[in-house]
Amino acid sequence: MRRLFTGLTAEERAAITTAMSDCARRAGRSEVTLWQAAIAFWERQSPESDASLVSEFIRFSELFVGAAGRIEIGTDVATLKIHRVRRRHLRTDANAGRREFTREAVRAIFNAASTLTQLYGVVFNTRIVVRHQRTGADYESGALEVSDFVHEASQQLRRMGGGRLHYIYRHRKTAEDGFISGIVCHIPLLLADPMLDWAERFMERRLGSDIARCAVSIRLTDHSEVTAAVRRHWRLVRGLCAGLNPDLHIKVGDERHALIRLLKIPARLSRRGDPLNVIQRYRVSETIGVGAQRRATTEAMPLLSPFHDQAWDALASGWELDEFRERSQEAQDRRLAEERIRALWPAAQDGFQESIRNLEFKKLKASWACDPHDRQRAWRGWWLPLSATTAVDPLPSPVRHRIGI
Repeated sequence: MRRLFTGLTAEERAAITTAMSDCARRAGRSEVTLWQAAIAFWERQSPESDASLVSEFIRFSELFVGAAGRIEIGTDVATLKIHRVRRRHLRTDANAGRREFTREAVRAIFNAASTLTQLYGVVFNTRIVVRHQRTGADYESGALEVSDFVHEASQQLRRMGGGRLHYIYRHRKTAEDGFISGIVCHIPLLLADPMLDWAERFMERRLGSDIARCAVSIRLTDHSEVTAAVRRHWRLVRGLCAGLNPDLHIKVGDERHALIRLLKIPARLSRRGDPLNVIQRYRVSETIGVGAQRRATTEAMPLLSPFHDQAWDALASGWELDEFRERSQEAQDRRLAEERIRALWPAAQDGFQESIRNLEFKKLKASWACDPHDRQRAWRGWWLPLSATTAVDPLPSPVRHRIGI
């Protein structure tokens, strides 16, 4: 008990003691049992940051807080409020408790994987697998462990100067493998070694070194050849879509085809899994999810989606790398056009000049294509007819043109 209170003031000790007493009363447990659980839990933890401390506290609170419970600990520094519903982004999805993966889930995963390359010009290069059966974790604690890991990994990557972590993870249960979680993400190659070292330390600290070695596998692949890197990217994505309902069919022309074949998901991944009672069966990082896709639309540069267009042959062809370069050039062209307007019509007290300036900005933004298929680009899109010929824009770019429009 003395070690728990080391370095705390009398007021802080009193606040914690009062809060623990209240929590024990609300949970219907004795204070002695609660303190014993606290000592046993915190002796195994060594949080590295404020975020990991909060994460550990959430896990600790679940030991004794009822379904509707809440912990509130007040100090002179801050007030920490941990609700039983941990995070707003952990919402129940339609796949929870189902044996097969749905079309909507697979579409979200494929669109997110495409968004990664269109927005950032990179591909998934890392796969992490956690076999919860070997750790002894139940569904809830195993899912929480993975959620904590990706959160902490994103924070660590930002501290290293690598930006936010782009990832997708998926929970699955099968008779062969039990309860497992697969995470695919992009780790910048310059930070690969320190990030992998951090990930191994994180897992060893949470699970113990012996368990981590047998329950967690981490593999980062560095392909210098672009085609191989793209192929690996989509192989990782297809691996997340295991258990897709084989009875889902899509009409292509006059025929109907199984979606699992159109997506080229290997037969070994087609068997259905067992029902899994978790809040979220899969999750996509905010950097490449629906929010990021909507922001691109709001910024008048919406993203392309072969899945939406049912352009199955283009789905994993690697066109996103060309599109990333086009988007970067388009963004630069738009900035230059805005700067020209500011130079021609600088801000002034003259209301007439200000109205002209605003009108020019309005005309410029109205010229930006709302449909991503209509933007000028140098690579040939799947939506263009095979007989299309090149048409030159009135003000052509040296390397970018509009084809067949």
